[in-house]
Amino acid sequence: MTFIVIDPKNIHNLFPRANVSNPIRIRIVAQVLEFNLFDTKLTIQRLPSLSSDQVEDDQAESDNESDDSIIIIDEPEEPKLKEVQDTSTTLDLSEIESQLSVSTLTSGNILNIDAFYDGQGINVFQISEIDPRIVRSERFLRTLKYLSDRELMKPIRQWD
Repeated sequence: MTFIVIDPKNIHNLFPRANVSNPIRIRIVAQVLEFNLFDTKLTIQRLPSLSSDQVEDDQAESDNESDDSIIIIDEPEEPKLKEVQDTSTTLDLSEIESQLSVSTLTSGNILNIDAFYDGQGINVFQISEIDPRIVRSERFLRTLKYLSDRELMKPIRQWD
């Protein structure tokens, strides 16, 4: 089963039992901060629009509004450098260097990163870009947050 991760910085807390002999397949949805083409290091962060408070507030507001109402989204303030460093994660993409598209790894893009987590590191095997228009949808954000909740999403048991 593939687990959806929306907070890559917290991955070691989400999967404490992951190890080399029992890696966990994950799908990270994150935003590109920086990509260094020379050493194939990708720095990502949690989507700013996926703060836990905001998604819950949006849910409460959308329950009270009609479907034809207009929602105005203010431009977020620039994050401070320390805040960005505290929430960012760096991935080594040298294993899939031949598959990389530099345009996909542009700063600000939203990515879908398929990987295995073995308790020591994140081993990426595929990266694709997510259409930013989809990410602006409140329904998408709520669904993504729901699917990333490990308490709710458990594997289906196999028949004996």
